[in-house]
Amino acid sequence: MATNALRSLWAEPRPTNPPGRGPRDWALVAVLICWSLVEVVLRQDLAPRPLLLLATLAVLGPLLWRRTHPLVAVAVSFGTLTIVDIVRILTGSQGHPLNSISAALILAYALFRWGSGREAASGLGFILLWLPITYIADPMSLWQTVAGYAFFLAAAALGAAIRYRTKIRIRDIDQAKAREREQLARELHDTVA
Repeated sequence: MATNALRSLWAEPRPTNPPGRGPRDWALVAVLICWSLVEVVLRQDLAPRPLLLLATLAVLGPLLWRRTHPLVAVAVSFGTLTIVDIVRILTGSQGHPLNSISAALILAYALFRWGSGREAASGLGFILLWLPITYIADPMSLWQTVAGYAFFLAAAALGAAIRYRTKIRIRDIDQAKAREREQLARELHDTVA
C-alpha cells in the first residue's frame, strides 16, 4: 500500500494554471523584510550579521516564485540555509538565526501544493537534509527537534491536502457539467421525438 502511494505521488503532474505573482506576494515579502529588520535591531543573541542577511534573502526571495517554480524555490532556499548552517558549524559562530526564517514553512507548503510529485519528493529531500544540520548548528532538545520536523511535515501535508481537495472539486464540477449536458440532450431528444 505504501509503495502504491509513493508511485502515485511520483507520477502526480503539476497542477495547471498556478496563480502568478501578485500584490499579496510582494506584501508578504515586504512584511517579512520589516520583521527581519526589527529583529536585527532588537535581538542581541543573533548569529553574525552577514550570515543572517544571506539566510534571510535565501528564504524571502524565493517566496515570490514559489508557485511557478516550487522545486527551484525550495532548492535555493534550503540549499543556502544548509550552507549557512555548515559555515556556522565550521566557524563555531554562536547565536541564532532570525525568526523570519520560519517563512520557509511557506515553501514546504508550496512545494506540495504547486509542484509535481517528483518535485515534491526531491524538494522534501532538501528539507530533510537541512533539518538535522540546523539542529547541529543550533542544538535543541528532543522535543524541539521533533516539533521542527512536525511543522515542516505538517506544512507539506497541508499543501498536499489542499491540492487534492482542489483536484476533487474540479472533477466534481466537471462531472456535474457532464450530467447537465446529458440531461439537456435527453430533454432535447424528448422534445424532438
